[in-house]
Amino acid sequence: MVLAVVSITSLPWIANSRSFTSHVAALCFQAFGTGAVLAMGPLIIQDMTFLHERNRALGFLMTAAVSRSVLAVLTEQSLLGYGMAAVAVKLLVKQSWRLLYFLIMIPQGISFLLLIIVLPETVFPRLVAEIGE
Repeated sequence: MVLAVVSITSLPWIANSRSFTSHVAALCFQAFGTGAVLAMGPLIIQDMTFLHERNRALGFLMTAAVSRSVLAVLTEQSLLGYGMAAVAVKLLVKQSWRLLYFLIMIPQGISFLLLIIVLPETVFPRLVAEIGE
């Protein structure tokens, strides 16, 4: 949870950095926090599911991760993707590249809220017979 907060709070630091050193330091904090949060997904699923459900749940998680990149490639190849990219470029050129980091805070904030909702389930005490081991 602490690293999720580090990940989110490093974004305004990146957006408002005024020197290269500050920018790189903020990006390091962002990478450290995001990497730890991404590694929590399989651990949360492992704790939330029974042993006989675990493979399917982890398969859905990995499929979602791969599908996201496949959909990104397909979207970039279509007119919709080019249109969205053109709007994004115009918005960033008109405003600032710093806006991108504030926009990234939206999905990270949603992920943090999901983490708060889901994490208590993972620390729920279970009997060994319930876990299936």
